[in-house]
Amino acid sequence: TCAGGSRTASLIDADSGRRRVSAVCGTTSVGESLALVGAHPALGAWDAKRALVMETSPERFPTWSAEVPRAASGSEFKFVIVQAGGGVVWEPIEGNR
Repeated sequence: TCAGGSRTASLIDADSGRRRVSAVCGTTSVGESLALVGAHPALGAWDAKRALVMETSPERFPTWSAEVPRAASGSEFKFVIVQAGGGVVWEPIEGNR
C-alpha cells in the first residue's frame, strides 16, 4: 500500500481510553479505504475483512486517521488498502509494525 507515496504513522493519546492513529497514504483511489489489520481483535485478528477502517476527507487527504482502543495500541499491525470491490492490498513491508 502507499507504494510511491509517503508513508508515516503516528499515535496520539486521547482522554477517552483510545488512541488516534494517523497515516499518510496518497495512493488510494475513489471508493478505496486505508485500514489497520493486526493481531488484536479490535484490529481484526489478522482478518482483513474485519480490519479497522480509517477515515479521511477531501480537506485532509492524503492523511487518514482512526481511533484505536488502548488495549490494541501495542499490537503488531499492517496497513491495507480495502478496494471498492472488497479486495485487499497489503502493505509491502518486511514484518509488521
